[in-house]
Amino acid sequence: MYLSAANTLSLSSNTTQRLTIESGGTVGIGTATPSSYVSTANNLIVVGATTAGISIGCGANNVSTLNFVNSGSAARDGFINYATVVDTLSIGTSDTTRIAITSGGAVTVQAPSAGNVALTANGVAGTDAFSVVGGTSGNFRVTERGLPYGTSLHNNAGAVTGTTNQYIASGTYTPTLTNVTNVAASTSAKAQWMRVGNVVTVSGQVQIDATAATAYTQLGISLPIASNLTLATDLSGTAACQSGPAIQLVGSVKGDLTNDRAALEYYVGADAGNLPYSYIFMYEIL
Repeated sequence: MYLSAANTLSLSSNTTQRLTIESGGTVGIGTATPSSYVSTANNLIVVGATTAGISIGCGANNVSTLNFVNSGSAARDGFINYATVVDTLSIGTSDTTRIAITSGGAVTVQAPSAGNVALTANGVAGTDAFSVVGGTSGNFRVTERGLPYGTSLHNNAGAVTGTTNQYIASGTYTPTLTNVTNVAASTSAKAQWMRVGNVVTVSGQVQIDATAATAYTQLGISLPIASNLTLATDLSGTAACQSGPAIQLVGSVKGDLTNDRAALEYYVGADAGNLPYSYIFMYEIL
């Protein structure tokens, strides 16, 4: 049906107007006035009384594609396509795939050209710009100010061991102590640790009851995260004791290569009693 007064072509079925082509070339399906929609995107308007949509079908193991090109150019600039053979949705610019989403939900962002950022997340004050949710294991977020934080970085039930995955994590543990040299008895308080990449920082306090005065003393301290130490310098730190103004002892902490643990060592003074030693050391996970 052609309406000459409005220079509009309309097609109807079941006494209802279904398709309209207006004088300016705008096309409407389900609407008689497609030109009334936003002028930057009204070349084709699809409207439904309840839901509406457009489907693109292709043969088995093929690709359905929506291309974006400059008018008058045969070159493809941007695209959205779905490959049924691998069930993957791809989004591209400059005729190159930039984002791919697999059937399992994995999202890959392709490396950008030099000087560009692969992914930018903008947040507003008081909100998170980026969030990774891990089901029942908590999540990791980055605020709009660029501050990273998580709800399960501390004492996470999951393992944070090994050298391949360079974790950011923290926790507490009670070290296993080994009375190596000149130690009659020892006990440990709860210690704390922090891992950043493959470096771990540990701090805590132990009570040491030396066997004899004025003698070399060594105590073994287990590690919160295992490491195959190869050099004594793979682990290093300090220890100190002050029990009253007259007793001040300083010791060192080094790697015990044979047992892959920390070795706290010092020379005990004239007082060989049960004394508290605070320590801090760092080591590399190897």
